[in-house]
Amino acid sequence: MNIPVLLYHKIVNDNEKADDNFSISVSTFKNQIEYLKNKNYVTISLNELLNFLFSKIKLPKKCIIITFDDSYKNILTIAKPILDNVGFKATVFVVSKSIGLYNFWDNPDEQRKVPCLDKNELLSLIKSGWDIGSHSLTHAHLLKITEDKIIKEIYGSKFDLEQTLKTDIVSFAYPFGEYNNKIREFVIKAGYKLGFSIISPALTVTGDPILIRRILIKKSDSFEDFKRKISFWYLLYRGVMKK
Repeated sequence: MNIPVLLYHKIVNDNEKADDNFSISVSTFKNQIEYLKNKNYVTISLNELLNFLFSKIKLPKKCIIITFDDSYKNILTIAKPILDNVGFKATVFVVSKSIGLYNFWDNPDEQRKVPCLDKNELLSLIKSGWDIGSHSLTHAHLLKITEDKIIKEIYGSKFDLEQTLKTDIVSFAYPFGEYNNKIREFVIKAGYKLGFSIISPALTVTGDPILIRRILIKKSDSFEDFKRKISFWYLLYRGVMKK
């Protein structure tokens, strides 16, 4: 069984100018979510995925996982109402040092600062059934820093989030989607049960729980691109694809 795992970043208003390929307009996002609902998809939580992988519980025939990286505030204000309307849940991967701040890893000027969710907003997502995972301490590029800093990014973010949110953090999304074998081992040793990338060779979610491959949804994707990305054939061959 394979499960599409979608990766979003920012959801922005239709009239909002965005100069990056990770900002999806409200109308585009709504069309995609309504398409999934009309095709009878059901969202599952990461705990349900864990139970499927390790306890072999049954899952709905057409299930999907929706994830957001970087914990931008527009996930709560714009994306969540659209998901609520069709009964969908999602997972947010949080840069732990950005809670209540902004996207400092982008070195933005004042006009390009994007506010991130604060502690109470993250707690409200948890209360409504959403999952929270780690996206490292500072969104550092793990392939470009020393081993000591890698360990701090992986272990420190888990500790911070668990202390702040009083919940177990069992999943890790690799910043920039990149990793190597040593980084993968650190993720396991830190106590994470699930890891998410965008360049994993794993063809299915059962291939490697620490290297589950996500499908990056971009502004440049047409509606036909979106439908293709969640299709059986795309999922089958995505292990050798770069999109």
